[in-house]
Amino acid sequence: MLICWYVAIYCVALSLEQNIHSTAEKSVAIDENAKLVIFGMRHGNSHPRTFLNENSRTWGFEGVDELTQFGKREGFGFGKELREFVGPLVANNYMRHEVAFYTSSANRFYPPDTFAEWNHALEWSPVPYTIDNPMLQMYSVPNCSTTQKAWEPIIRDDLPELMLMIAANEQLLEYIAEHTGWNTSIESASDLANNILEMNLYNASFPDWIERPTLAEFDKRSLREAVMTFLDMHLLTCVSYEPCRNIMGGVWLGHILTTLRNAVDSQQSQKFIGYVSHLEVTLSVMKLLRINQTLLDTSAGFLVEYRDKPNKSIRLLFHETLAIDRHIIRQAEYVEELEELSDSDRWIPFESFYQLVKDEAITNWEEACGRQVAQCTTSGSDNVMSITDNSSGDSTLADHHITSLASCVIAIYFRNIVIMHLLSYSIMT
Repeated sequence: MLICWYVAIYCVALSLEQNIHSTAEKSVAIDENAKLVIFGMRHGNSHPRTFLNENSRTWGFEGVDELTQFGKREGFGFGKELREFVGPLVANNYMRHEVAFYTSSANRFYPPDTFAEWNHALEWSPVPYTIDNPMLQMYSVPNCSTTQKAWEPIIRDDLPELMLMIAANEQLLEYIAEHTGWNTSIESASDLANNILEMNLYNASFPDWIERPTLAEFDKRSLREAVMTFLDMHLLTCVSYEPCRNIMGGVWLGHILTTLRNAVDSQQSQKFIGYVSHLEVTLSVMKLLRINQTLLDTSAGFLVEYRDKPNKSIRLLFHETLAIDRHIIRQAEYVEELEELSDSDRWIPFESFYQLVKDEAITNWEEACGRQVAQCTTSGSDNVMSITDNSSGDSTLADHHITSLASCVIAIYFRNIVIMHLLSYSIMT
């Protein structure tokens, strides 16, 4: 079954270059009583983290891991569909009092330069966004033992399902290692799968060892299909492995619940909140939200719609690319326990939803990482100021995009009236 899923991904990727889709499906409409829309998305199509060492490569000039021209178009297609969905809920220009966007520190900002320039006819304007790695890229946060422990059996291929996959594909993995110089591992096969995906999109030529394989029982087609079963394998394993899923998506879930709680309590002025992250993070939070989704294509993700009439309730939606430039928003599929809470139109009472998912939300990412409680002390004083959020109440899930070090510095500044004056001046200017 797992192999079939990955072959399906491969076939979808091949169809992207044709930029067609036979389904005349239309996006769902926003509810007339909607007060808040939240979206999360996986970033658009991007280059592999490791390129095949081929002298004739004519693609990938943006660099490893960077967005491709297809990824930019995917993101733009979603932006258009999203703008049509929210309609007059927010102004044409994204203003800070109405919207907020969150991303990780991965390079995904537009516009690029020189060969990567695209569509000068559009008026590009800045939008208010915050970089928040603990929420959207936890694996890049240093000194997080919980993340390290969760990823270790995945990276080392020590989980039973990964060990079985290696045993079943031993000759293929050795063949890949022989011709790439990479390690004999699932990670290497996944890197090759990403290269094949992009080479198909760019209509690039394959090296001879892929075009005319010498591995027994494989031809050109079957070799590519076998390699594509490894696409994003470690990332998807993280989503299915509970310790990894919870630490990857828990902070994000907490932020979503905080935003929804504030809306319910009429304390949320912003009406449109968006997040952009990576496959394993986005799909993990979708699982924690109880969306029944196993795979996630580039630029795909979820929406949470909140309304206050006829009762305070939410609806979960799913969005994905139908073709490179075309996106669709439709009803998400719920897991059984969430389905039981929803009405015939798939709306779920907020409090029931909150009680179902709240236990997996992370309210303090430093504690979740196993760090010691950070404390600030001032010279010549016995006073100690803790900057760790120890709130345990359901309604006090918090933002965590300010680091402990920055919080300590600010706290110390406010202990000194002269420094406070300088700080105030710097903020105003």
